[in-house]
Amino acid sequence: FPSHDKEGYNYDLLDGDGIIKPGVEVNEKTILVGKVHPIVNASGTVTGYSDASEVPKRGQTGFVDAVYRYVNSDGLQAVKIRVAEHRTPVLGDKFSARHGQKGT
Repeated sequence: FPSHDKEGYNYDLLDGDGIIKPGVEVNEKTILVGKVHPIVNASGTVTGYSDASEVPKRGQTGFVDAVYRYVNSDGLQAVKIRVAEHRTPVLGDKFSARHGQKGT
């Protein structure tokens, strides 16, 4: 893996494929998917790599609930990462019991 261009970000939680592991805690500075793009000069040779790693949305914290790996229609590997946030309820939040009876 080339040198990390994104200083201050945490790459330690990635697995061997460069994708975050389920069950770990994430914040704004956690890398979810490690990606690099080749830098090609005018003659067509690769001179280096630029870091294009994915991070969570601004202000998003929580735990990685699930990681879905699949192959898209172009034959490329793709991934969906679901992050569950821990929030405390506030006045007006709706809840539902397992039988579907909603209440506030």
